[in-house]
Amino acid sequence: MCSYNSINGIPSCANNRLLTDILRTGMNFTGYVIADDDALISIHTSHHYVDTNEEAAIVALQAGVNLELSDSPDATMFELLHQAYDEGKIDAKILIERVKPLMYTRMRLGEFDPIEMNDYNKISMDVIQSDLHRNLARQTTLQSFVLLKNQEDLLPIRNRKQFPNVLFLGPMSNNPVQQYGDYSPIVNPYYVTTPL
Repeated sequence: MCSYNSINGIPSCANNRLLTDILRTGMNFTGYVIADDDALISIHTSHHYVDTNEEAAIVALQAGVNLELSDSPDATMFELLHQAYDEGKIDAKILIERVKPLMYTRMRLGEFDPIEMNDYNKISMDVIQSDLHRNLARQTTLQSFVLLKNQEDLLPIRNRKQFPNVLFLGPMSNNPVQQYGDYSPIVNPYYVTTPL
């Protein structure tokens, strides 16, 4: 994913050296690059790297962006590529090259296979959010923590009398939406437990 930053004055989503020379050629990356939400419009509106939104879409496409993440109809830059193509500003070859990794991924995921070939369609709905799966999720969560520094062997707390209370500090300490992040699926608060 290319984002909002710039490297040596070039927005990352318009940076051919980063997305093509280094990522695709140097690292042999064959997947697809997605632009973060509103990163393409910011090539024009924040970085002032180009003069129009259409030019932002074109330079991103030429640099190596395959897909745009956008939840705002006013900020969807890749929709402008249709007009750019009609006006001869980009050719079909680059469009085909940018679409290929997207289609290859969709094919590998079985999106174009007949429904009966998809094993996930055979899963009964009663296993979703079952006790077994919730317990597995709980165990996975408990085993996923990484302690980066344990000064003076403070953790794990073995003597609860010495540390009878734990302080959770900050506005996000009891906010499940912020703890999941805004890129996670819709959270069902019935299954959410915060430290508080």
